Amino acid sequence: MARLSTGTDGLDEFLEGGFLEGSVNLVTGGPGSGKTTMCSQYIRAGLENDEKCLYITTGQRPSDVRQDAKSFGIELDITDDNLSMAHVSPSENVAEDIKERIADSSFERIVLDSISVFEMNWGQKEQIRKYVNRLMEHFRDISATVLVTSERPESESGKLSRFGVAEFIVDGVILLNGYALGETTYRSARVIKMRRTNISGEILNVELDGDGLSISPAERL
Repeated sequence: MARLSTGTDGLDEFLEGGFLEGSVNLVTGGPGSGKTTMCSQYIRAGLENDEKCLYITTGQRPSDVRQDAKSFGIELDITDDNLSMAHVSPSENVAEDIKERIADSSFERIVLDSISVFEMNWGQKEQIRKYVNRLMEHFRDISATVLVTSERPESESGKLSRFGVAEFIVDGVILLNGYALGETTYRSARVIKMRRTNISGEILNVELDGDGLSISPAERL
């Protein structure tokens, strides 16, 4: 099965080489856990491989995403013919808006950062499920390999996305965690789900520094 590199140092080895081509994957976690950095690294890996990439942001402006990425040494150059960046505002018709953006382009990699603001706009849980399903179908129709982010609610540990819907619809889920102990911040990752992939489910160590985000086996006591 063909796979695309995640672009995150150390992560591919825990996914049998990367994301399955044509899959839709969710990276979730709290604020500052590294979700957007992982997305930027995913897009950079595609550009380095001469793949056509689309980065959709729903919160930050594309220029802010590029500046944040640059602080980690990640260049997202909009003069690159293979890179498109777009800001999409939440609405009931956002799934159709995104469908129009991707319909005429053969994107190989797509980032949607994040889906949380859409979910808040879509209302009740069944309505959210309907719209998330529709959005994922649009992505799969063009055979792109997609990385979607969502905020994980801290008060409801059973949910992996804001409303506990997206994790059941996507092909893969990566959970990023972060917590502070004194003046030190600790970060971890766990691959919760990845279809057609042998995963260990173990807790992994995350480093987030000036070189970006990287994954390594956690030290065992």
